[in-house]
Amino acid sequence: MPKAQKFCAYRDRCVWEMELKLTEWGLVKKDIDEIIDELVETDFINEDRYLLSYSRGKFFNNSWGRNKIRHALRMKNFTDEKIEWAVGKISDSDYTKMANKLLGNKLEKMAKLESRARQSKAYYYMVSKGYEPQVFIPLLKKLDP
Repeated sequence: MPKAQKFCAYRDRCVWEMELKLTEWGLVKKDIDEIIDELVETDFINEDRYLLSYSRGKFFNNSWGRNKIRHALRMKNFTDEKIEWAVGKISDSDYTKMANKLLGNKLEKMAKLESRARQSKAYYYMVSKGYEPQVFIPLLKKLDP
């Protein structure tokens, strides 16, 4: 148990990550369930806290858009309701500022390309970062007419 507590204390963990780690350590399902229950009761695992820190971290540190964050959280077996709650905590103004910054940097790096190629590459870049077209297309038209 102390090893699992130390693992959770290092940074926020979700139940899914903890199950993987405990399985990796060679524990059986019954023991894994007991340990996870204990970790949840003692607040070493708090899924709401994890969702908030994960979504904010991926947004502010990695510049991920909402779609990419949603996808990553689905891969960790969170419900759509919980995912939407966490992603909804990212303010629209911060989101637009980040999209504007990313798009501006990308267009600046591709200044030598013709306009159509630049816009196409910028579009696919923003989609790959997880931003919705309705958020960045108006910015793209404004920055690169």
